[in-house]
Amino acid sequence: MSTRRSIVGSDNLNVSTHGLPIFSTDETKYVSIYSDCSRSGKYGKASEELSVFGRIVERLAFYNYLDLEVQKHCRFKSVRLLYGFNFWFKHMWIKPLLHNAIYVVSGIIITIAWCIVWEWAACYMSREEGKYNLLEWSVELVPEVYWLLEGAFQLVFCMNYLVQLYESDFCYKYIFSLHGFIDLTMTPALTQTMIYVSLLFKFYNVQYGSISNFGLLFFGPLRFLKLTQAEELLNKSFDNLSDVHMIIIGIATAAFSLLFSFSGMMYLLEAPRAEGGFFTPFDFIYFGVATMGTVGYGDFVPRTFLGRSMSILLICTCISLGAVRFKRLKEAITLSDVDMGMRLDVSGYRYVLFWGPMSPYQLLTFCRSIVNSFDGILDTIVVATPLPLETYRVVYRTVKRNTRLNLCIVGGSEEICAPSSVYKLIGLSMLTVVVNDMETDTHDEHIIDDRLAILRSVACLNITKRLGVPIDIQMHGLEYAPFFNSSKLSRVSYFISLYVTLFRFVLYGN
Repeated sequence: MSTRRSIVGSDNLNVSTHGLPIFSTDETKYVSIYSDCSRSGKYGKASEELSVFGRIVERLAFYNYLDLEVQKHCRFKSVRLLYGFNFWFKHMWIKPLLHNAIYVVSGIIITIAWCIVWEWAACYMSREEGKYNLLEWSVELVPEVYWLLEGAFQLVFCMNYLVQLYESDFCYKYIFSLHGFIDLTMTPALTQTMIYVSLLFKFYNVQYGSISNFGLLFFGPLRFLKLTQAEELLNKSFDNLSDVHMIIIGIATAAFSLLFSFSGMMYLLEAPRAEGGFFTPFDFIYFGVATMGTVGYGDFVPRTFLGRSMSILLICTCISLGAVRFKRLKEAITLSDVDMGMRLDVSGYRYVLFWGPMSPYQLLTFCRSIVNSFDGILDTIVVATPLPLETYRVVYRTVKRNTRLNLCIVGGSEEICAPSSVYKLIGLSMLTVVVNDMETDTHDEHIIDDRLAILRSVACLNITKRLGVPIDIQMHGLEYAPFFNSSKLSRVSYFISLYVTLFRFVLYGN
């Protein structure tokens, strides 16, 4: 099986400080767009004499170098440039926009405003008591201004859905995910489908006269579920919030979204009920609170099958979800120094894994180099380290505040050195780098540290030999260089070689 290749390595790192990476003859080589598709070793450099347009072309060529499928199947330069522009536009503009604090907060505020508008409009819906058919609802008394607001809200979230779909690396996963379905209910897709069905089956008589407009109100309660994404959205934009604060926000938003979604659906299914005075959506919020708390005063009992089923589902959801959420909160309070960035679901990101006792200074250097060389290409770094995680606290905050990198640091004990603890992280990574301890002093400690790094690299190869994930390793000395010459490791970096190069540069300047 061919090995999946990655450009993110120590030989490609650029520690320059320029804002727009424009390649010169003194920088590292990149595969040019004009080289052949068989990757026969024809490399190209961006010359200093190139025009601005030429440098842009070389930059776009660098972006399409990331995908071997594009290099293999796209034989036209224009198609490759189009792919490079798409990659650049997505990672330099769309992703930062979706992670922008103003964009995230405004989306949450608009969602809450839309839910309030729906609660207000639902008060004007009417049907006779005892008729529990959903199509019996009349929306003739709903103010005309509601339909204008509904159209505006749907237009906003339709644009948001298209942006989210474009930003997703796997569109089909987003479409069939729960978040994707919730976002879809906030677009005109489902409501227009109901209108089309009503016209197709000619539901225009007196009994079904309101079905065209009923869809605009029927999916209203489902929109409250959008608030369940608040924790994930805020986590991407507000890095200064602690895990405890973020989990509390997640618990509150999840509770409110379930409460208002359930009460809204129960209103559509069971209202009106003169027996207990349940006429408006607000009246059913009281029943929702009693159901979520499993109190059961008995003053209201669902009569429809769907109403009873939803009550059972809400009780089971609150019991299971509440236990999980409060367990996370307890762990965050008592073990706040054990992990940093664990709120991040790394399975949805392209990330590099550093496995081993990486020093904080080394991590900071790697993050700076990655930002300078691969800004917009690589968005996540995962560190699995046996060192105490509190030593990374300053570096973690520095990286999160000053870069767009998502940094996730796990471990804090020797258990993280076991392959069984990190095999999932290795398998999902685009590159795994086995690092050793730079702070060891004696030669004997260097040898022991190199041996441990070799053992970790062998474990990585056993995990990735069928997945094609490239493996890099860092070593202190050249004692085990013959072993790596016959290995399947992508790159091997030796500190002793770096020291010699730097020493020669200091003495001779070249």
